[in-house]
Amino acid sequence: MTEIGRKLVYVGCRANVNRSFIAEQILLNYLRENPLPVEVRSGGVQVSEQACNMTFYPWIMPQFTQALHRMGLAYIIPAISRHRSRPFTLPVIKEADLVLTMTKRQRDHLRNFATPHTKVLMLSQLADLGREEDVFDAMLAPESTVEAFVYQIAMLQYFLDLRAFRARLGFP
Repeated sequence: MTEIGRKLVYVGCRANVNRSFIAEQILLNYLRENPLPVEVRSGGVQVSEQACNMTFYPWIMPQFTQALHRMGLAYIIPAISRHRSRPFTLPVIKEADLVLTMTKRQRDHLRNFATPHTKVLMLSQLADLGREEDVFDAMLAPESTVEAFVYQIAMLQYFLDLRAFRARLGFP
C-alpha cells in the first residue's frame, strides 16, 4: 500500500531481470535527484523463481555490466545482486497509477487486470500514445553481446522521457 498522496508506478517486462530492472533503477535515480511523491516498483509477467537477477546468468554478466558502464549507468551495478525478480501481482496492478510495459503483448495482458484509474502503457507510449514500439530484449537475442545490451539500454533511455513521466503522473 502506498502512502496517501503518493503515486505508484509499476514497470514490467517478461522476467523482471533486465529491462524493467534497469528502467526501475533509472526512475529511482531520477527521483533521488528530483524528489516527487512517487514510489517505483518493477515486476515480470513470466517470473522464474530460479532466475532472480542477472547474477543467475554469469556468462552474460560481463556484457551486461560493460553495457551499463558504456551507457553511463554504472550506478545500477551495485543494485544487481540485491535485486530479486518479482511477479506482477493483482493488488499492485490495481493500486498502481501508472504501469509501464516493454511490449504491446504485456500491455494488452495487464490491461485486463487494471482498474479504470490505472494507466497501462508501453514504455514507448510514455511521451507519445500513438507510438507502439516494443523494447528490444537483449536476453532473447541470438547472442547477448555488449552491443545487444547497449542497444536495449539505448531504447530504454530513449523511451523513458522523464518530462512525460512527470506529466503522466500529473506533476508539472
